[in-house]
Amino acid sequence: MLIRLRSVVAQYRWASAPAAIAILLVGAVRLLVWIPLQSPVDWEIYRDAALRWQAGGTYFLPYQLAGPYTLGHGEVLYPPAILWLLVPFTHLPPVLWWLVPSGILVALILWWRPRGWPLVGMAICLALHTTQSVYLTGRPTMWICAFFALGLVRGGWGVFVLLKPSVFPVALAGVRRRSWWVALLLFAALCVPLGTGIWADWIRAMRNSGGGPLYSIMDTFVFGVPALAWIGRTRGRQISVPPSHGPGQDPCRSGHPQTPRDRPPPHPGGGIRSPAASTNG
Repeated sequence: MLIRLRSVVAQYRWASAPAAIAILLVGAVRLLVWIPLQSPVDWEIYRDAALRWQAGGTYFLPYQLAGPYTLGHGEVLYPPAILWLLVPFTHLPPVLWWLVPSGILVALILWWRPRGWPLVGMAICLALHTTQSVYLTGRPTMWICAFFALGLVRGGWGVFVLLKPSVFPVALAGVRRRSWWVALLLFAALCVPLGTGIWADWIRAMRNSGGGPLYSIMDTFVFGVPALAWIGRTRGRQISVPPSHGPGQDPCRSGHPQTPRDRPPPHPGGGIRSPAASTNG
C-alpha cells in the first residue's frame, strides 16, 4: 500500500507546483483583505514594553503581576531574554523589524530550492490566517521562525527558538551539532545580566495568565514553512559517495568486497590468468 502511494505521489509530482501557486493566490487575496484591517499591534506591545523597561519601569504590565487575568488584551508573554532583541530595534527604523526575519526566511528558501509536494504544504501554511497574522501584527514569532530556519542550516541558531518557550521542541533543530551547545551556553549567559527579579516576574505573569503550555499551538503552522522547505530542498543535502578504487588498485584494499567481475578470468590450462595475458591474447 505504501509503495503504491509513493508511486502515485511520484507520478503526479508535476502537479505540485501548479497546486502551490493556486493556493498562494487564494492566500494573497486573503492577505489583501486583511492588510487594511490589521495593525502592527504586537510590535507596538513589545516595543512599548522595551521602552518602558529602558526607562526604569516594569517589563510586564501591572495587572499581569497583580493576579489572574485573561489573555487577549495586549499582554507581554515572551521571557525577559527577548529584550536583547527588542531594545536595539527601539532605536532602529521599525520596518527592519519585518525586513530582517522575512529576508532571512526568503533567502534560505531560495537557496534550498524546494520541489515536489512540500511546496503544497508550504503554500497551505502561508495561506492560513494564523501565519499571515504573525507578520501583519509584527509578532516576535516571525523572528523565532527565522532562528529555526537558520538552525536547520547552522545548528547553533536553533537555540534562540527558546525565546518562545511554548514551541521549545522546535529549538532542537541542530541539537546534534557542537555549535548548538555552544549557543545554549551563550543563551544562558545572556539571561544572567537581566537579574533574578525580572525572571521571577515572568514566572508570576505566566502563572496568572492561565494560558497553559499550548496557548500558541497555532503558531506551529509558521514553522511549517521552513520545515517543509528544508524537507523538499534540492540543495544543501549531504550525499555520501562510497570510495572508489583506481584501475591499478586492489578492490579488497580499497574497502570494497571483491566481486566476480573484479576477479581475472581463469586460464584455459588451469590457474589464474593475469590481466596482461588476457589483454595480449
